[in-house]
Amino acid sequence: MTTIKIVSNPYNKSIGFYRYDVQSDTWEDIKQNSINSRLRENDDEKIFLPFKVNEIVDTIISEYYTGNDKIKIIFEGTADEYNELDKLCNEESIADKVSLSYSNRVLENARHILVYTKQIFNKVQPLIKDIVRDDRSITKGLEKVSDALKDIIPICIFGNYSAGKSTFINSLVGYEILPSGGDPVTAKIFEISRSNQPDRAKVTFTYLNEQFELLFDEKECRVLVGDKNKDLIQEILGEIESKHADCLFKMVNVTIDILNFYERKDRNNIVISNVVKIEIPFCENGKLGQS
Repeated sequence: MTTIKIVSNPYNKSIGFYRYDVQSDTWEDIKQNSINSRLRENDDEKIFLPFKVNEIVDTIISEYYTGNDKIKIIFEGTADEYNELDKLCNEESIADKVSLSYSNRVLENARHILVYTKQIFNKVQPLIKDIVRDDRSITKGLEKVSDALKDIIPICIFGNYSAGKSTFINSLVGYEILPSGGDPVTAKIFEISRSNQPDRAKVTFTYLNEQFELLFDEKECRVLVGDKNKDLIQEILGEIESKHADCLFKMVNVTIDILNFYERKDRNNIVISNVVKIEIPFCENGKLGQS
């Protein structure tokens, strides 16, 4: 039986391939000892196993499967990568040619060690910045690492008016949050993020240089920050009541519509901040809610 070991390290995007030599009881590096192997093709480039898993398994089968015994593949890497490999090796066309097992040496998945990585980075970042504050290339690199460690992946959606931006965003969220129509209906930049609570939503904006924060639940809209007696706030609360908005999604929709209406009243008099922040739960059956 031919035994192949795949050693993957997603943290430096490298993959090694080894063949077990029974006579010498050692692992031979395929990239060094098998000159004609197609597994050498990625020798000089950094690769990530999930992107190459089909190609790798096909190459191993084409080069080492003789039609008799199965090829034994031992995988060394993260559990997430192993699951990708295992899913492929269980396909009908491959299962009768390959048997897969997990090495005793296991790498932790990035999602498991991310919290510890953040903690260490947050401790050392100020020290490094202080030492190399005059070296822009290093400080810029630190900023990139800081951005990469954030849990938020920003998606920017822009286009001509009535191009369908609001409709597209509503589809992603899974609810009718932004007003949509044939005429220009969105006058602001909306920064939408997923609420940590499935029954709470929040809208934050500035009106006449005063900060406002509105909290919505299934029953009502409450003013957490700002003067609730301001005309704009009273109009929002009155419109929610008159339209019998009976869920937080309808209340948010009414609120956003009013904020846009204020902007359309007098384009020369900007009274509401250009960016309106919306924190809202995503529909579980929506495109983003399933991720």
